[in-house]
Formats: sequence, C-alpha cells, structure tokens
Amino acid sequence: DSVSVGYYANAVQISGPATGEVTRNNISAVAKNVAYPLYSEGYSGKIKGNYTKNSVYGRANSVFALRISGTEELVLGNFIIADGNYTIGVGSTSKVAVIRNNTIITKGLGLGNKTGGDSIVDDNTGIKVRYGLTSISANVVNTTGEYSVVILTSNNTVCGNDLVASYYTGDASVSYVLGSNVVANNTPVMYRVILTVDKSSLPLATRHDRSNRYISSGCWQAVGFWKNLAT
Repeated sequence: DSVSVGYYANAVQISGPATGEVTRNNISAVAKNVAYPLYSEGYSGKIKGNYTKNSVYGRANSVFALRISGTEELVLGNFIIADGNYTIGVGSTSKVAVIRNNTIITKGLGLGNKTGGDSIVDDNTGIKVRYGLTSISANVVNTTGEYSVVILTSNNTVCGNDLVASYYTGDASVSYVLGSNVVANNTPVMYRVILTVDKSSLPLATRHDRSNRYISSGCWQAVGFWKNLAT
C-alpha cells in the first residue's frame, strides 16, 4: 500500500523491459492529487504482463487505478475501486490488451481541476483506451461518469459487459470512435428512440437572437434513449 500526504502516490510500478504477473494482492494508493495503485510503465522497454485477481483501490483528486502501457497485457478478474473527483478504473495505452471479468467501480465527483497530467487524460469512467488494440468483455462496470467505457482509437471490441454509467447503460454507455470498433451485447439494454411530432399539431419551433429577433423555424424533434426496465 502507498499513502502520501503530498502530490502523488503509487503502490506498484512495473518498468520495462519486463515480463511477469501481479496476482492475488491487495493494492492501494492514496494521495492528495494523483494516485496510481498499479502502473505498468512501458516507455523504457516492452512489458508483457498479467494482472489477475487483485483488489485495487485508489483515492485522490485524480485516480488511475490500474494503468497499463505495455506491449501485451491481460487484466483479468480484478476488483477495482477508485474514489475522488476524476476517476478511471482501467486506463490503457497498451499495444495489445485484454480486459476481462473485472468488477470496476469509479466514484468521481467531477469537482475542481484535473491534476493528473497523464497522456490518457483525467476522466470519470470505468475503462478508458487511448491507444492500442483492446478486447473488453465480461466486466461489471459502475461509474458516476457519463460513459462507462471510453474508446479513443480503432479496432477494439466491447462485448458482453454489464455497464452502468450515471444515466446511460449497456451499449449506449460506451463512447467510441465510429468505424472499426465493435460494441455489442452489453447490458442493461437501453434503446435509442427518435420522436417526431406531427407538424400540424404543434407550433413550429423558433430561434431568436439575444435581441429577440426572429432567426429561423422548424418542426419539433426529440432524440434520446429509453431504458428497458423489464430486463
């Protein structure tokens, strides 16, 4: 465990080149500004690592609870909690990563300034991927952020997870780059709906400038998501 009254706390750091595993540990890091309970630092050399069945906890203004940046990495069966203002459960810039069967809870309040300075950027989400090819499956994610999973690159899969964010759930709670990413079969199901009313039944929607001068008009339309509460 690592507890700091100052800026930064890090409990376990792996620097490349390295090959190995971190298994069945209780790992925690607490600091005022930034906490990295478990961090694989692959900038100085290749890392092939497995992180399995650990209990990981971080508390700080900005938390990166399990931060990976190696070559081939497996994050499997961990229980991860992050408390603070900006909290990420698993943050990845790993070249190839598998994130599977983890329970991830992030409880960021989103107050004040970000203090992390990490290339992945402070956020409130369960899993965030900035680079690499990542497979995300069979995880349980609960976050106070807008999205449970954030994908900023291509060729990743997010399938078969239980995902709950502050409002969105399931597939709808995944923010990702359109194109080659696959997002499917995540629960609880939330359906996207578009409601358009009959133009003859309501007045046109109008836009005005700050001086209340007319700019334009159009029909009313609403786009949103609907939770299937029966599932």
